[in-house]
Amino acid sequence: MSFADIYGQKRAINLLQADFKQGRVGHAYLFYGPAGVGKCKTAAVFAKLLNCEQPKNLEPCGFCTACRKFSTGNFPDLAIVEPVGQSLKIEQIRALQEKIYLKSYEGKYKVIIIKEADLMTNQAANSLLKILEEPPQKTVFILLVSDLSKLPVTICSRCQLLAFTYLSDEILSKLLQEKGERSAAVLLLAQGSVTKARQIMQADFGDKIEKRFEVLQKKGYWEWLLWAKELAEDENLSEFMLEWLLIVYHQRLLELTVEERELGKISQAVVKGCFKALEEINQTIFYLRNKGNRRLAWEVLFLKLSKIEQSEGGVALYG
Repeated sequence: MSFADIYGQKRAINLLQADFKQGRVGHAYLFYGPAGVGKCKTAAVFAKLLNCEQPKNLEPCGFCTACRKFSTGNFPDLAIVEPVGQSLKIEQIRALQEKIYLKSYEGKYKVIIIKEADLMTNQAANSLLKILEEPPQKTVFILLVSDLSKLPVTICSRCQLLAFTYLSDEILSKLLQEKGERSAAVLLLAQGSVTKARQIMQADFGDKIEKRFEVLQKKGYWEWLLWAKELAEDENLSEFMLEWLLIVYHQRLLELTVEERELGKISQAVVKGCFKALEEINQTIFYLRNKGNRRLAWEVLFLKLSKIEQSEGGVALYG
């Protein structure tokens, strides 16, 4: 793994390489941005670069002893901390504290990667803050967060912040095609995240939605009743479907206002259909979140969406 294998994060990578080239590696970095866009991979490659014996073109060589140990997960001066359950606990930071002040085993730098650092408890954050205020020499902390607002300002102020952005549709489409996935539904719902795309693919959502959404545009009542039953029994699939419907109708609404405004007219019937569909979907989300009858909720939603799709000036969103 090298920086060249990481797509869509050129700015963040360039900044890290500049720090390395100029010999001003910071004691703490904070990578923030959505899940599944390369934060973890970038942290791993940067840790490898810092300890590589023969770096070339600001990339780890991949062949030295340190690089080989990184590749096998056996590098002794790399520590990865991740949440236990729903949070990062103070005991984990304290255990880390006992190790970081010891001399490196064999590397140039000790590197500490803290995944989902925004899930630290207040006690854990305070404990980490004390370390960052007086960091040990030749030790680099890399904090990975999805929601920067959940991290204390005092932690952020002691780190160099690097933003990671959503992957473009072009890049994500290329990555999905490499995995044999060509579903437009997966690309749309993933919203620039490889991790989310992988979850959707595991649920086989793309194929299911592309085959069945057209049923709403016809009078295939039996088919969508069966679909409602399947969604009621699979919570993950249900969540994907709700999010997908919101994205699709919202996207269609944007397309209408841009494309048809240029033609000097906007189909009010279709616009109203989109707004009505979004209203019904949000009501279903509220109902499901309040432990309502899942199958009944989906049946009612599909009935209403079917009427919208089949109405005069129908929305005709997909398929």
